[in-house]
Amino acid sequence: MRNRTNASVYERNGNLVVDSHSFDVETGREATERWLIRDGQLRKTVRFYTYTELRDLLLGVGFSSVEGIGHERKPLTLESRRMVVIATR
Repeated sequence: MRNRTNASVYERNGNLVVDSHSFDVETGREATERWLIRDGQLRKTVRFYTYTELRDLLLGVGFSSVEGIGHERKPLTLESRRMVVIATR
């Protein structure tokens, strides 16, 4: 994954967000731990899935097609800021 960082820290709406990233090339699994500091309280949040993981999970439970697109309906790339997954039964 190009230009990938192992950690990021940023402020959003007055809250502090800290992300720690790791990627397993063999399994294609991205592991992201996120800590959110809101109103002085530390909260740990969810795991993020890669497109490959989501596609395989959705196909495995019976969806007939799965498409991934990037931010503003552009093609999904390594530089995409967001991922949208469209699955059809």
